[in-house]
Amino acid sequence: MVYIYTGEITYVGPQHIEYTINAFTGCAGAIVFLLDVDQPDSVDTSFFGEAIAIHSCAHPTAGDRNYGF
Repeated sequence: MVYIYTGEITYVGPQHIEYTINAFTGCAGAIVFLLDVDQPDSVDTSFFGEAIAIHSCAHPTAGDRNYGF
């Protein structure tokens, strides 16, 4: 089965990213792709469609964010 969730990257750190994707329990290990929709001009178009992270978990204190590495 394939699930597609959309959201926005809210933070890019040296070792992880945070995003607003509303995933459910059991999504750890899912691949996070960068879509070519509604991206700011600062995003290099060569990254569209590329895997940018592995979903790991929900944010420990912010209920509307998730972590990816």
